[in-house]
Amino acid sequence: MILDQPALHEVGVHFRAAASAWDDLTAALLPDSVPLFAETRALMDRSYALFMQDAVGTLDERRANRTRLAALEAEAVGNFPLSDTEAAHLRANLRERVMAIHDVEKIAFDALIQVVGDL
Repeated sequence: MILDQPALHEVGVHFRAAASAWDDLTAALLPDSVPLFAETRALMDRSYALFMQDAVGTLDERRANRTRLAALEAEAVGNFPLSDTEAAHLRANLRERVMAIHDVEKIAFDALIQVVGDL
């Protein structure tokens, strides 16, 4: 069976590195240094956790979170919390992170192809 191959351990290491890079990107998308972004991410994380815990029993809190998220969106549209320079720096940082994800995923997929090709 393919999953029993010891060589897949190294492949798994590469894919776990990719998952970690994706987690870093999600944190960078809404940095804690910007209060509006930090609150947005906290509400989104909380809603996800509530859904995973008890989708039906947490519906009221998740609805309240959606209402607050809509208010935060309206606030950001009316008064975006970053200057043009800060937004440009954020976009550059995100670009670097996306390219890093590309690089680590390429290594992971190349390793997977090598292992599968050797079977």
